[in-house]
Amino acid sequence: MKRPTSLTLRLTLLFSAVAAVVLLTFGWIIERSLAEHFAREDSKEIKVIAQMVGRTLSTLQPDHDLTHIKQRFTDMLVGHHDALLLITDTSGQRLYSSPGPDLSLIPRPSGGLKQGVLQQWSDGKHNYRVFIQQVTGRGGDLYTVIIAVATDFHLHFLTGFRHTLWLMIALDRKSTRLNSS
Repeated sequence: MKRPTSLTLRLTLLFSAVAAVVLLTFGWIIERSLAEHFAREDSKEIKVIAQMVGRTLSTLQPDHDLTHIKQRFTDMLVGHHDALLLITDTSGQRLYSSPGPDLSLIPRPSGGLKQGVLQQWSDGKHNYRVFIQQVTGRGGDLYTVIIAVATDFHLHFLTGFRHTLWLMIALDRKSTRLNSS
């Protein structure tokens, strides 16, 4: 006849299971909150750049000095954690392109991305949050503006958080087994 499991062991296992569920629940809530925080901050940063670019394009003179305008766009990106910018006219001619990945590879609104909405994009090496908008210039010219910010740091941070959470749960399970022996 098999001997019944002790009350101490059953309570220890129950406590361990409850602790694991609580850790997972809190971990999931914290991870979602962090991801939303990163998305909000990226969105704010992109919108600030979009407003500056839009104001500049809407005041462009038909005979604008391209060198001066390119420097203005470069200056706009300073202090915005690795923000990238591509501006093209209706013919696809590049008015400005920041150094880095080729943002012209991002599908245009007709190719899947919605204009004026934050989207995710990957160039195969890095991940980005992307914003595409159409801006009408002073002379009626239409420009396509693509702004992107890298999200790799955020994704790396969330992955590390997830690994730490799983490690804590595994250690909790291991200590439960040691205590029940």
